[in-house]
Amino acid sequence: MPDISCEFRTADFLSRLEDRLSLAEESMRAEYAAALKAGVALAVRRAVLETAERHADELALDVDEREELNCLLRPQRLRLYLSTSYRTEQAPDAETLERYARDANTAAGILTSRGYSVFSPVSVRYAVASPFFDSPPEPLDFSIWRQNCLPLLKSWAERLLLLTTPEWLEDQEIRQEIFEARAAGIPVQVLSADTLCSAGNQVSSVMEAAPLFHLCEDGQDMSVEFILHVYEEHLGVPLPHMEALVDCLGRKATLDLLEEWGNEAARKGFLARFPSTFPNRPEQGGKHDGGLS
Repeated sequence: MPDISCEFRTADFLSRLEDRLSLAEESMRAEYAAALKAGVALAVRRAVLETAERHADELALDVDEREELNCLLRPQRLRLYLSTSYRTEQAPDAETLERYARDANTAAGILTSRGYSVFSPVSVRYAVASPFFDSPPEPLDFSIWRQNCLPLLKSWAERLLLLTTPEWLEDQEIRQEIFEARAAGIPVQVLSADTLCSAGNQVSSVMEAAPLFHLCEDGQDMSVEFILHVYEEHLGVPLPHMEALVDCLGRKATLDLLEEWGNEAARKGFLARFPSTFPNRPEQGGKHDGGLS
Protein backbone atom coordinates (compact mmCIF):
# COMPACT_ATOMS: atom_id res chain seq x y z
CA MET A 1 0.00 0.00 0.00
CA PRO A 2 1.65 3.28 -1.00
CA ASP A 3 2.22 5.72 1.83
CA ILE A 4 0.76 8.89 0.34
CA SER A 5 -0.46 11.55 2.76
CA CYS A 6 -3.08 14.19 2.07
CA GLU A 7 -0.37 16.83 1.81
CA PHE A 8 1.07 15.23 -1.35
CA ARG A 9 -2.21 14.88 -3.21
CA THR A 10 -3.46 18.47 -3.11
CA ALA A 11 -2.19 20.17 -6.28
CA ASP A 12 -4.43 18.52 -8.88
CA PHE A 13 -7.47 18.52 -6.61
CA LEU A 14 -7.04 22.22 -5.74
CA SER A 15 -6.64 23.06 -9.42
CA ARG A 16 -9.92 21.33 -10.23
CA LEU A 17 -11.70 23.13 -7.39
CA GLU A 18 -10.37 26.51 -8.53
CA ASP A 19 -11.59 25.83 -12.08
CA ARG A 20 -15.08 25.09 -10.83
CA LEU A 21 -15.16 28.09 -8.51
CA SER A 22 -14.08 30.40 -11.33
CA LEU A 23 -17.05 29.21 -13.42
CA ALA A 24 -19.58 29.29 -10.58
CA GLU A 25 -22.44 31.73 -10.04
CA GLU A 26 -21.53 35.37 -9.45
CA SER A 27 -22.21 35.34 -5.69
CA MET A 28 -19.97 32.31 -5.22
CA ARG A 29 -17.23 33.82 -7.38
CA ALA A 30 -17.37 37.03 -5.30
CA GLU A 31 -17.07 35.03 -2.06
CA TYR A 32 -14.11 33.13 -3.48
CA ALA A 33 -12.40 36.31 -4.74
CA ALA A 34 -12.77 37.95 -1.32
CA ALA A 35 -11.23 34.89 0.36
CA LEU A 36 -8.30 34.94 -2.05
CA LYS A 37 -7.71 38.63 -1.45
CA ALA A 38 -7.60 38.07 2.32
CA GLY A 39 -4.70 35.60 2.35
CA VAL A 40 -1.77 34.02 0.59
CA ALA A 41 -0.02 30.63 0.34
CA LEU A 42 -1.57 28.12 2.78
CA ALA A 43 -4.31 30.58 3.67
CA VAL A 44 -5.31 30.71 -0.01
CA ARG A 45 -5.42 26.92 -0.15
CA ARG A 46 -7.62 26.88 2.94
CA ALA A 47 -9.91 29.49 1.36
CA VAL A 48 -10.34 27.31 -1.72
CA LEU A 49 -11.17 24.26 0.38
CA GLU A 50 -13.56 26.02 2.76
CA THR A 51 -15.41 27.73 -0.10
CA ALA A 52 -15.74 24.41 -1.89
CA GLU A 53 -17.03 22.76 1.29
CA ARG A 54 -19.76 25.38 1.73
CA HIS A 55 -20.88 24.97 -1.89
CA ALA A 56 -20.25 21.26 -2.45
CA ASP A 57 -23.74 20.68 -3.84
CA GLU A 58 -23.64 23.65 -6.20
CA LEU A 59 -20.20 22.56 -7.43
CA ALA A 60 -21.54 19.05 -8.01
CA LEU A 61 -18.67 17.42 -6.14
CA ASP A 62 -18.90 13.65 -6.42
CA VAL A 63 -18.41 11.21 -3.54
CA ASP A 64 -14.67 10.80 -4.10
CA GLU A 65 -14.12 14.57 -4.32
CA ARG A 66 -16.03 15.15 -1.08
CA GLU A 67 -13.90 12.49 0.59
CA GLU A 68 -10.75 14.21 -0.65
CA LEU A 69 -12.08 17.55 0.59
CA ASN A 70 -12.78 16.12 4.05
CA CYS A 71 -9.29 14.67 4.19
CA LEU A 72 -7.64 17.96 3.27
CA LEU A 73 -9.75 19.96 5.72
CA ARG A 74 -8.90 17.73 8.67
CA PRO A 75 -7.17 20.13 11.09
CA GLN A 76 -4.59 17.66 12.32
CA ARG A 77 -3.67 14.03 12.03
CA LEU A 78 -5.59 11.91 14.51
CA ARG A 79 -3.19 9.59 16.37
CA LEU A 80 -4.51 6.03 16.21
CA TYR A 81 -3.24 3.01 18.11
CA LEU A 82 -4.27 0.16 15.82
CA SER A 83 -5.37 -2.91 17.78
CA THR A 84 -5.56 -6.03 15.61
CA SER A 85 -5.53 -9.79 16.20
CA TYR A 86 -2.13 -11.44 16.34
CA ARG A 87 -1.32 -14.03 19.01
CA THR A 88 -4.56 -15.69 20.06
CA GLU A 89 -5.04 -18.36 22.69
CA GLN A 90 -5.03 -20.93 19.91
CA ALA A 91 -1.25 -20.42 19.49
CA PRO A 92 -1.18 -19.58 15.77
CA ASP A 93 1.54 -21.05 13.58
CA ALA A 94 4.14 -19.05 11.64
CA GLU A 95 1.95 -18.78 8.55
CA THR A 96 -0.97 -17.40 10.57
CA LEU A 97 1.24 -14.88 12.36
CA GLU A 98 2.54 -13.68 9.00
CA ARG A 99 -1.02 -13.27 7.73
CA TYR A 100 -2.02 -11.28 10.82
CA ALA A 101 1.03 -9.04 10.38
CA ARG A 102 0.25 -8.54 6.69
CA ASP A 103 -3.35 -7.61 7.53
CA ALA A 104 -2.13 -5.12 10.15
CA ASN A 105 0.29 -3.56 7.66
CA THR A 106 -2.48 -3.22 5.08
CA ALA A 107 -4.83 -1.54 7.55
CA ALA A 108 -2.08 0.83 8.75
CA GLY A 109 -1.23 1.72 5.15
CA ILE A 110 -4.86 2.45 4.26
CA LEU A 111 -5.31 4.74 7.27
CA THR A 112 -1.97 6.49 6.75
CA SER A 113 -2.81 7.15 3.12
CA ARG A 114 -5.94 8.99 4.24
CA GLY A 115 -4.11 11.34 6.59
CA TYR A 116 -4.16 9.52 9.94
CA SER A 117 -1.11 8.98 12.13
CA VAL A 118 -1.05 5.26 12.90
CA PHE A 119 0.92 3.07 15.27
CA SER A 120 0.49 -0.65 14.56
CA PRO A 121 1.85 -2.81 17.42
CA VAL A 122 1.38 -6.03 15.46
CA SER A 123 3.52 -4.62 12.63
CA VAL A 124 6.27 -3.75 15.12
CA ARG A 125 6.11 -7.08 16.93
CA TYR A 126 6.42 -9.09 13.75
CA ALA A 127 9.10 -6.88 12.18
CA VAL A 128 11.33 -7.04 15.28
CA ALA A 129 11.07 -10.76 15.98
CA SER A 130 10.53 -12.43 12.59
CA PRO A 131 14.13 -11.99 11.23
CA PHE A 132 15.34 -14.29 14.01
CA PHE A 133 12.48 -16.81 14.30
CA ASP A 134 10.07 -18.47 11.87
CA SER A 135 7.54 -18.29 14.68
CA PRO A 136 8.61 -15.78 17.38
CA PRO A 137 8.47 -17.38 20.85
CA GLU A 138 5.65 -16.03 22.97
CA PRO A 139 7.84 -14.64 25.82
CA LEU A 140 9.91 -12.55 23.36
CA ASP A 141 6.82 -11.44 21.48
CA PHE A 142 5.10 -10.41 24.71
CA SER A 143 8.17 -8.45 25.84
CA ILE A 144 8.31 -6.52 22.56
CA TRP A 145 4.64 -5.59 22.93
CA ARG A 146 4.87 -4.85 26.67
CA GLN A 147 8.01 -2.69 26.52
CA ASN A 148 7.80 -1.01 23.10
CA CYS A 149 4.14 -0.86 22.12
CA LEU A 150 1.74 -0.69 25.06
CA PRO A 151 3.32 2.46 26.63
CA LEU A 152 2.49 4.40 23.44
CA LEU A 153 -1.20 3.75 23.94
CA LYS A 154 -1.25 6.01 27.01
CA SER A 155 1.58 8.42 26.13
CA TRP A 156 0.86 9.06 22.43
CA ALA A 157 -2.46 7.77 21.16
CA GLU A 158 -5.65 9.81 21.00
CA ARG A 159 -7.79 6.82 20.13
CA LEU A 160 -7.66 3.03 20.27
CA LEU A 161 -8.94 1.71 16.94
CA LEU A 162 -10.09 -1.87 17.38
CA LEU A 163 -10.32 -3.75 14.08
CA THR A 164 -12.64 -6.63 14.85
CA THR A 165 -12.18 -10.12 13.46
CA PRO A 166 -13.89 -13.34 14.60
CA GLU A 167 -10.99 -14.15 16.92
CA TRP A 168 -10.30 -10.67 18.31
CA LEU A 169 -11.27 -11.39 21.93
CA GLU A 170 -9.06 -14.47 22.04
CA ASP A 171 -6.01 -12.19 21.88
CA GLN A 172 -4.80 -11.48 25.42
CA GLU A 173 -2.95 -8.33 24.35
CA ILE A 174 -6.05 -6.82 22.73
CA ARG A 175 -7.92 -7.41 25.97
CA GLN A 176 -5.15 -5.62 27.85
CA GLU A 177 -5.18 -2.72 25.36
CA ILE A 178 -8.94 -2.27 25.81
CA PHE A 179 -8.53 -2.29 29.59
CA GLU A 180 -5.66 0.22 29.51
CA ALA A 181 -7.61 2.54 27.19
CA ARG A 182 -10.60 2.37 29.49
CA ALA A 183 -8.49 3.12 32.57
CA ALA A 184 -6.78 6.08 30.82
CA GLY A 185 -10.00 7.54 29.43
CA ILE A 186 -8.91 6.95 25.83
CA PRO A 187 -11.93 6.35 23.55
CA VAL A 188 -12.21 3.06 21.71
CA GLN A 189 -13.44 3.03 18.12
CA VAL A 190 -14.76 -0.22 16.68
CA LEU A 191 -14.51 -1.07 13.00
CA SER A 192 -14.63 -4.34 11.09
CA ALA A 193 -11.33 -5.12 9.38
CA ASP A 194 -13.27 -6.18 6.28
CA THR A 195 -15.14 -2.87 6.22
CA LEU A 196 -11.92 -0.87 6.36
CA CYS A 197 -10.16 -2.89 3.68
CA SER A 198 -13.13 -2.61 1.30
CA ALA A 199 -13.74 1.11 1.90
CA GLY A 200 -11.73 2.29 -1.10
CA ASN A 201 -11.81 6.08 -1.26
CA GLN A 202 -14.44 6.27 1.48
CA VAL A 203 -12.11 5.59 4.43
CA SER A 204 -12.73 8.96 6.12
CA SER A 205 -16.49 8.54 5.84
CA VAL A 206 -16.29 4.99 7.19
CA MET A 207 -14.17 6.20 10.12
CA GLU A 208 -16.61 9.00 10.90
CA ALA A 209 -19.50 6.52 10.91
CA ALA A 210 -17.75 3.90 13.07
CA PRO A 211 -19.02 4.02 16.69
CA LEU A 212 -16.80 5.56 19.35
CA PHE A 213 -17.04 4.33 22.94
CA HIS A 214 -15.78 6.01 26.11
CA LEU A 215 -14.97 3.10 28.42
CA CYS A 216 -13.66 5.34 31.18
CA GLU A 217 -13.60 4.37 34.83
CA ASP A 218 -15.18 7.67 35.88
CA GLY A 219 -17.98 9.66 34.33
CA GLN A 220 -19.76 8.23 31.32
CA ASP A 221 -19.23 4.48 30.97
CA MET A 222 -20.23 2.78 27.74
CA SER A 223 -18.68 -0.63 28.46
CA VAL A 224 -21.94 -2.53 28.11
CA GLU A 225 -22.87 -0.73 24.88
CA PHE A 226 -19.38 -1.46 23.55
CA ILE A 227 -19.59 -5.23 23.98
CA LEU A 228 -23.21 -5.40 22.80
CA HIS A 229 -22.29 -3.47 19.66
CA VAL A 230 -19.34 -5.71 18.84
CA TYR A 231 -21.41 -8.86 19.07
CA GLU A 232 -24.39 -7.41 17.23
CA GLU A 233 -22.02 -6.53 14.38
CA HIS A 234 -20.48 -10.02 14.33
CA LEU A 235 -23.44 -12.37 14.36
CA GLY A 236 -22.47 -16.00 14.66
CA VAL A 237 -19.37 -15.27 16.73
CA PRO A 238 -19.58 -17.11 20.09
CA LEU A 239 -20.04 -14.93 23.14
CA PRO A 240 -16.73 -14.35 24.95
CA HIS A 241 -15.55 -16.27 27.96
CA MET A 242 -16.29 -14.44 31.19
CA GLU A 243 -12.60 -14.06 31.97
CA ALA A 244 -12.12 -12.22 28.68
CA LEU A 245 -14.86 -9.76 29.60
CA VAL A 246 -13.32 -9.22 33.04
CA ASP A 247 -9.95 -8.58 31.36
CA CYS A 248 -11.46 -5.91 29.10
CA LEU A 249 -14.01 -4.27 31.36
CA GLY A 250 -13.41 -5.22 34.97
CA ARG A 251 -15.77 -7.12 37.27
CA LYS A 252 -18.48 -4.48 37.79
CA ALA A 253 -19.00 -3.64 34.10
CA THR A 254 -19.10 -7.37 33.23
CA LEU A 255 -21.79 -7.94 35.85
CA ASP A 256 -23.74 -4.97 34.47
CA LEU A 257 -23.46 -6.51 31.02
CA LEU A 258 -24.91 -9.82 32.16
CA GLU A 259 -27.81 -8.02 33.81
CA GLU A 260 -28.36 -6.09 30.56
CA TRP A 261 -28.50 -9.38 28.67
CA GLY A 262 -30.95 -10.79 31.22
CA ASN A 263 -29.00 -14.04 31.46
CA GLU A 264 -29.67 -15.07 35.05
CA ALA A 265 -27.87 -18.41 34.84
CA ALA A 266 -24.72 -16.76 33.50
CA ARG A 267 -24.97 -14.02 36.14
CA LYS A 268 -25.14 -16.57 38.97
CA GLY A 269 -22.28 -18.54 37.47
CA PHE A 270 -20.26 -15.35 37.18
CA LEU A 271 -20.84 -14.40 40.83
CA ALA A 272 -19.68 -17.85 41.88
CA ARG A 273 -16.64 -17.65 39.63
CA PHE A 274 -15.76 -14.04 40.43
CA PRO A 275 -16.96 -13.17 43.96
CA SER A 276 -16.99 -9.59 45.22
CA THR A 277 -13.56 -10.14 46.78
CA PHE A 278 -12.09 -10.93 43.35
CA PRO A 279 -9.75 -8.17 42.09
CA ASN A 280 -11.30 -5.88 39.49
CA ARG A 281 -8.46 -6.81 37.12
CA PRO A 282 -6.03 -9.74 37.14
CA GLU A 283 -2.32 -9.09 37.07
CA GLN A 284 -1.15 -7.96 33.64
CA GLY A 285 -0.14 -10.84 31.43
CA GLY A 286 -1.85 -13.42 33.66
CA LYS A 287 -4.68 -15.63 32.48
CA HIS A 288 -7.63 -17.11 34.33
CA ASP A 289 -8.16 -20.83 34.53
CA GLY A 290 -11.10 -21.85 32.40
CA GLY A 291 -14.29 -19.86 32.48
CA LEU A 292 -17.88 -19.77 31.41
CA SER A 293 -18.91 -19.54 27.79
